[in-house]
Amino acid sequence: MDATCTKVRAEMLRETDGIAMKNLAVGAIFAAVAAGLSTASGIYNLAEGEDASPTVSAILGLGAGASTVPTFFYFGSDERQKVVQDRMKSIDERREQVNRTWQSFKAQNREFSSLSADLREATKNYEQAKAPDDQCTFAPPDTLKQQQCESAKKNLENVTGRYRASIAAWHQAADSIDDAVTALADACK
Repeated sequence: MDATCTKVRAEMLRETDGIAMKNLAVGAIFAAVAAGLSTASGIYNLAEGEDASPTVSAILGLGAGASTVPTFFYFGSDERQKVVQDRMKSIDERREQVNRTWQSFKAQNREFSSLSADLREATKNYEQAKAPDDQCTFAPPDTLKQQQCESAKKNLENVTGRYRASIAAWHQAADSIDDAVTALADACK
């Protein structure tokens, strides 16, 4: 997935660079034409002096002024460059989202693994407290054995509750990373 997105983004970057170079070239051409006509107008007026035709001078001056107008309209007029840049920004944002959800998933997975170990330990402790022959049920009230059983049972219930919540959070984190990867894939099409 990431390799495809990298290729798509590289192509987009090439396209925006090409558009920028084209804009610069066209702008330079328009600026050169304007400068050439302006220079021609100045040379003509200097060479002819008082005999310079006002019509020729006006046409050269108007041409110089008119050729600068497309220069101002052309720069930034290409919407394709903006669209491509916005799409590259979207890809970058979605990549960041995938990274954040991946980190969240890894943290949730570590917690789930830790709670799995805690649940095994709590279950083992409760089973040992009950042994032999379910002594928790048959132990006289307010004895050390009964207190150990109750403590082990409460600990097991606590850990079991946290473990179940962790399972739900793990599934939610897995769904989030799936959604983030799908969104990235859509942006890279």
